[in-house]
Amino acid sequence: MKKRFTLLSTALLLGASFSAVAAVDKAEWKEGNYFYLTSNGSYLALDAERTDSVLVRSNKGDKKEDIDLALWQIKKVETTAAGDVYQFTNKATKAVLAFSTKANATTVLDPSGVSQWTFTDGKIVGYYGDSKTLALSVSNSKLALTSTTNNSFTVELPVSDYQLKANELGDGISTFILNMGGNYSGDIFKDKELVATDLTGENEAYMSLQVKGNEYFDDGKAKYLGVDTLYTEISGAKNAFGFKFVADSTYRGPKGGGTHTWGNEAFQKFKFTIDLKNDSVAMFVKQAPSLTSVNKYSGNDVQVVYATLGDNKVLTVSETNPLQGTAPFITTRRGTPVTLEKGSGVYFLKNAGKTTDGGKYLYGSGYVAETPSVYNPDGQWYVKEENGKYSIVDRLKGKTYAANSEIFAVKGVSGAYTVAGRTDTLTFEYQPKVDLKDKYLGVLRFTEAELKEKAIQLNVKAVGGTVPVSVSDSLLLADMENEATTFRLLAGTEVKTAGAQLLGDTLCTVSYRLSDQLGNRFLVEDKDTKSLILSSFQKEPLKVVFRQSNDGTVYEMTVDNKYVTYNTQSNLLLSDKKEDAVSFDVEVVNAPQYETVESSHLRFGSNGKYLTMNPLTLWAEMKNEGQEITKAGYTADNFSFKIEKADTVIPGKPVYLISTCMIGADDKTSDVRYYLSAIDTAQYEGKNRLGFIPSNDTIRTSKNSPAYFSLKKNEDGSLWLENVNVKGGSFVTQIANTLVMSNTGMNFTTEKASAPTPNEEIEKPVSVIVAGGHNSVTVMNAKDKKIVLTDILGKIVGNYLVTSDRFTVPASRGLLIVAIEGEVAQKVIVK
Repeated sequence: MKKRFTLLSTALLLGASFSAVAAVDKAEWKEGNYFYLTSNGSYLALDAERTDSVLVRSNKGDKKEDIDLALWQIKKVETTAAGDVYQFTNKATKAVLAFSTKANATTVLDPSGVSQWTFTDGKIVGYYGDSKTLALSVSNSKLALTSTTNNSFTVELPVSDYQLKANELGDGISTFILNMGGNYSGDIFKDKELVATDLTGENEAYMSLQVKGNEYFDDGKAKYLGVDTLYTEISGAKNAFGFKFVADSTYRGPKGGGTHTWGNEAFQKFKFTIDLKNDSVAMFVKQAPSLTSVNKYSGNDVQVVYATLGDNKVLTVSETNPLQGTAPFITTRRGTPVTLEKGSGVYFLKNAGKTTDGGKYLYGSGYVAETPSVYNPDGQWYVKEENGKYSIVDRLKGKTYAANSEIFAVKGVSGAYTVAGRTDTLTFEYQPKVDLKDKYLGVLRFTEAELKEKAIQLNVKAVGGTVPVSVSDSLLLADMENEATTFRLLAGTEVKTAGAQLLGDTLCTVSYRLSDQLGNRFLVEDKDTKSLILSSFQKEPLKVVFRQSNDGTVYEMTVDNKYVTYNTQSNLLLSDKKEDAVSFDVEVVNAPQYETVESSHLRFGSNGKYLTMNPLTLWAEMKNEGQEITKAGYTADNFSFKIEKADTVIPGKPVYLISTCMIGADDKTSDVRYYLSAIDTAQYEGKNRLGFIPSNDTIRTSKNSPAYFSLKKNEDGSLWLENVNVKGGSFVTQIANTLVMSNTGMNFTTEKASAPTPNEEIEKPVSVIVAGGHNSVTVMNAKDKKIVLTDILGKIVGNYLVTSDRFTVPASRGLLIVAIEGEVAQKVIVK
């Protein structure tokens, strides 16, 4: 809530006088009237581009929409002991002049800021709490907010006879409704939507008027509104005073044509002026019949008035010197614009005229007989409607056909329109299959997930069928004798290349590098033969764009401004000529880079040895069956790993947990699982070691778990074990018998395995009970027996003689193994 104060400090600052210095009487400062606020020849206005920004400009504006941005309603909201307080409201936007009172406030409108002002000696000062002031100042032709101001603003009247154009009658469109401000006999304009058309040449000050929906006679001749030769008897009438209006006047018409017994086409030419202070309109007809003598015309610009005949008011016209009758208070408002049924969207534009271009489609380059394609932007137009007007921009080069323009239906041609400022008759063919959200129209594009899961095979489209593209040694061939080679795509550069960007429509081209499906050779141009080859030696792989054909079935392959073609030897190569381009059928095939496996048990072998866990150190090792551990040898069970799919989702890369249990160990903890992990706390020759971690609360759930692995495929069918979270090298490899993580991996093969044989389940004697508590372990019914507590790695953490039937000892939280003399070892969890 705004504070109120007496403005005593402001009065002392600005002087004792509160009489406004203005060119307009303060009695005019009221709701519904608008004025300029000027300072040294500059005008306070809203910015046409950013209508929330206030500025000063050096001119009033040329068009009505610009002028209205510089006009303000000055409305008194209260009277205080310090003087009158006002609000200023912009005519164009109805926004109230209000600024923030914070330090370094800008001249951007702030509805929550100070919105009430004193206007004293031409100085405009904000009216708000305590003794602060916020004054409007003009400095270096810019508006500023200051604590004091030395320059003054003056209230200035706008012109009262601004001449309106046809589209200004209807607030930007030429269809409008005319309100005469009362009920009149002969008011043919009442409750009708009218269509105004500006005339050209020597009559450019005038316009014709028609009734929307009733613009033509049955024979196709235009039907115009105008003054007729019929008149009403009015006592003392002179010249044109008394003549009536008709809605079907033919005469010659303001544009020629039509017939009448006698008359002048000037009877159908109208002119409108507006008082910009209050938007009252004066209406004129260029000429009218005259009562003076037969077949005579009045002087120019007779004004629309009404005559009072008893209780009746008759609408007629009068010459202005002197003016007979009374000018009505005329206002106009926007009618219903002509709109496209489908609204904004993508269209083909077809010429519906009878010229040589009739029946052809409009492209950015001109009219072409070929029908545009829904698969390519050439010939597509983005038609965007806003407030009854249309902007039309082509989607290939961004060429503008119309900008914020009105459209008009064409008589006698179903679905045909003309666009303001253009002479072509067009039909708009809406294209519902074109998705404006698809910014890759016309080019082949894969998502990140598809690039990981998919590959392509290429077939040259030839007469009588297709020819597969294969690789012989490194050379790409279009050869019927070979099967199509599978290529992997690697994402290249995405570039904005097309679209109706003025309307926010952007189209992108995406290029790809081609490589072996699982290898490391890339598509390049051989420097000697100029043929296309796959190579791992030459630098700068080619970036290929797949451009869709007009029927959407095949693609051209381009590299920069060159086209992929082939020669008589079937070698693929590049050509500068578009006519040399060949079409390719691109077949997308499933070719994931990573293996997908079901939950099972697998053995991972490499060079005759198998991955295993050293049960004593928990490091990952490569061993043979029968190799000694310490007290026993490795068996088949030591090489069997459980594979489970992890919850983590990575597109194109299935993620797994790989685990084992303690096989044949003395502590018999076979149901405790140990997970293969990248151990970043232990390194060998600067690389993270590979080991096993006992199951814990986060190893299966953390998105950064070191136990998440994927199985990357190799060309020879082997796999690399890839850790999805480790830094500094993600593949398992071997350095001097030590398994570590590196940038390149070692080849593993997989074999199905059976689950390890579990240790015999140990029965728990009913008489002995072991329970874990809070930082303690309790043993019951084991008096006089020895107990040993070990952690899951076998480290002894307690050794006791039980001295009672309920014996409690302290223990650290976690999983412990309690070995009882003569009994089966038991696990407990200490909280």
